[in-house]
This record gives sequence, C-alpha cells and structure tokens, in this order.
Amino acid sequence: FLEEECADEYFLKLKSEYQFLKTKYSLTATLHKHQWKFLRLRPANFPTLRIAEFAAFISTASGIFSMFLESDSKNIKQTLRSKPTAYWQSHYRFGESTEKKISGLGESGAQLICINTVVPILAAYSYHIDDSHYLDKAIAHLQGLKIESNSIISKMKAAGFEADNAFDSQGLIELHNNYCLKKRCLQCNVGASLVRP
Repeated sequence: FLEEECADEYFLKLKSEYQFLKTKYSLTATLHKHQWKFLRLRPANFPTLRIAEFAAFISTASGIFSMFLESDSKNIKQTLRSKPTAYWQSHYRFGESTEKKISGLGESGAQLICINTVVPILAAYSYHIDDSHYLDKAIAHLQGLKIESNSIISKMKAAGFEADNAFDSQGLIELHNNYCLKKRCLQCNVGASLVRP
C-alpha cells in the first residue's frame, strides 16, 4: 500500500519509515496492492484496517507465543481486540477518512482467531514437544468459546445436531467436511448408525 502516491501526512510518515527499514534490513520481497482483496468486503474488513489491527495487537502483546501458551481465551480475545492507532479509528484506507468511528476487531472476530489460530498453534506445539498439557489447554479453549455461526453449523442444526460450544461446532464442521460432503456415510459412526437395522 505504500507504493502508491498519497498526500496524507500519516501515509508519508509510514512510507518514509518503511524506506528507512527497507534499506537498513535489505528488504526485497513485497506484496503489491493488487494482491489484496477489497472487492465484496465491508469497509470494517478491509485489509488496510486488518493490518492496522494486527499491528496494534503486536505492539500491545509482549511475547505472543508465550501469551498463547499461558493465557486463557478471555485474555487472548481481550488482547486481540486492541484498538488500532487514532488514524485507523477514522480511516478505512489511506487518505480516505470516515465520520463513523471504527472500533476495531469485534468479539466474534477475536473468537474466530482464537478458534482458527490459537487452538491449532497449541495443538501443534503439544504434538511437537510431546506434551499433552497444551492439547488439553487447546480443548479447554474450545470448550470455553461460543458456537460459531456459519452455514455449516446451521445445516447441521437443521439435521438435528446440537452444539454447546466451539469444541462441538468444530466437530460438526469436521464431520460435515470429511464425511457428509464426500458422501462417506458408511464410514461415519453417525451415518452408519442410521443405516443399521
């Protein structure tokens, strides 16, 4: 995003900082603006704003990996919801201000990051060091988080399956993706039990 031209003061400050760091650390690989998706996104989900929120998270959290290992999901979600800088509380893109105040990552967004990032990291780390403590912690995270709200969970609920927490909803998503969609009913305990006399 810093490759384009913009008269915005904040943009120019970031561009100058980036040029300095690019030279200092011999940075070569860059992502170009056309590689980021803005089409069919609500402004609150624009990549520029998400990058700013991630930067706020990184600057707020000290030792992200250790925080994932030691904190509970409530503290992790709270840290993930760190507000971006004042500039990004009134801008979705460089140089385009909005009168509506932007509050940052919402509760459901923080929960999805916990489910899809923190829990897999804990599970992988548990496997890597051969210590089930972190796998138990990953499962406890999922059991402490609310059910996801998506089309798969809606389909499974319509079929009579209930979920009490994210652990259950992740299980239903796994069943749906690896058995229902692939028509592997006889290999699934639920499907097999329906066909047995």
